[in-house]
Amino acid sequence: DGTMILSNQLVYRNALATFPTAKNPTTNEFNYGSISGHALYYEGIYLQTLSDKFQLALAMRAGLFSDLNNINLSHFRIEPLFFLDYFLNEQLTLGLGFVYNTSNFGRLISVPLLHIYWIPSSEVLVDGPLPTRLDIWYYPSKQWDLGLSIVLNGTQFQLGQAPSIFGIDRTDKRVADINQMFFANATIGPNIRYNIFEKTYVSVEGGYSIVRRFGFDAGD
Repeated sequence: DGTMILSNQLVYRNALATFPTAKNPTTNEFNYGSISGHALYYEGIYLQTLSDKFQLALAMRAGLFSDLNNINLSHFRIEPLFFLDYFLNEQLTLGLGFVYNTSNFGRLISVPLLHIYWIPSSEVLVDGPLPTRLDIWYYPSKQWDLGLSIVLNGTQFQLGQAPSIFGIDRTDKRVADINQMFFANATIGPNIRYNIFEKTYVSVEGGYSIVRRFGFDAGD
């Protein structure tokens, strides 16, 4: 009882959007502009064993999500989550939880979570907080971890400057007030980790996009 585990990481992500800004009437070719979204955030998880049957998990993503223009408080946010695990037996743990204002879907929404932690054999692990991620791991040795991951990645960036996109109605107030860029990308692919020493790993992930979503919006 009372076992505690704390995991911390600092993450940087970048998303580049290109769009037509003008059309040359002579050549009918478009001129293009671009916007870069930058996400620099802390991501941590805290696990607390409550008893021989229950474990509490608290996690948080907090930082800057911005195009780095006219930065204000709206460009910063916190995305907290929690879930409570129940140890059914030595092989299977199930948990229920909730995440507030997650941007994994591209837009900020709050959703329930189902956590599964299943060890069907000594060399295989199935782990994931559904619906955002599911990992299937195979451990051929103490140094190497080989996995298959289904991941929903996304974020929402606050814009300090509205994009000038060709062909849209600039008299529409929602267009004139565009202040958000968002994307979501669901991928499936391999995940390889190598244990350098103790709890330090080098990880490489790859994937094929099965769902992709991108857009601009005028939000609060």
